[in-house]
Amino acid sequence: MNKVVVLDATNVESVLAQAKSLARPYTASIKLWGKVTTATGTTALEAISNLKPEAKKGVGILTVSKGETSKTKVLNAGQTFRLFSGSRIMREIALKNVGMIFKDM
Repeated sequence: MNKVVVLDATNVESVLAQAKSLARPYTASIKLWGKVTTATGTTALEAISNLKPEAKKGVGILTVSKGETSKTKVLNAGQTFRLFSGSRIMREIALKNVGMIFKDM
């Protein structure tokens, strides 16, 4: 059963904290060279950008999930390198391109 809460100056922070705790975070994981690295974030792009794998090159399997739904994308070596190495601009462009797949989650 849902509870109705009236917002006023005294309870705004507690209501916002409660709403934030109820929101399910996105979880991203990548498997490179047999090692799995996971990270979380409030958005799919944030979760992917929080990944810090040891290996930066090679074919990777990127999985992003929220709750029970998940999507998987196989990244070739070039995409993996651009996403986790290279210059800042290269990372941002690769993150935008890979993030389009996970936009509708």
